[in-house]
Amino acid sequence: MAKFENFAGKLLRLEGGYVNHPLDKGGPTKYGVILSVWKEHGHDKDGDGDIDAEDIKKLTEEDARYIAKKIFWDYFLADHISNESVAEFIVDWGYNSGRKTRLRSFSDWSMRSGRYRRDSNPPGH
Repeated sequence: MAKFENFAGKLLRLEGGYVNHPLDKGGPTKYGVILSVWKEHGHDKDGDGDIDAEDIKKLTEEDARYIAKKIFWDYFLADHISNESVAEFIVDWGYNSGRKTRLRSFSDWSMRSGRYRRDSNPPGH
């Protein structure tokens, strides 16, 4: 089975530090954690009463690991995927494009390809 620990280091290394590029729809980002995700799942790190770019700048690797594990890895049930590369691909795609976009894309593909029917249970369930 896939292990989050094997994925987390790669993710943090690839996502890198703080950026706030004007063409990036995610806005202020650190370790791949965007402001809207931190507002929903994080907290006011600088204690000024709001969650903003200054809080993103203060994110630690531990904060990013929490978001990656709880909000993405667990959401896609990656611990239940036997192939590490497949699990990492799915979670990374979700991390970069959003959970709902990733899930919708995968569901659409699996239905069109005949892999699963909406009225059936996925393998192992």
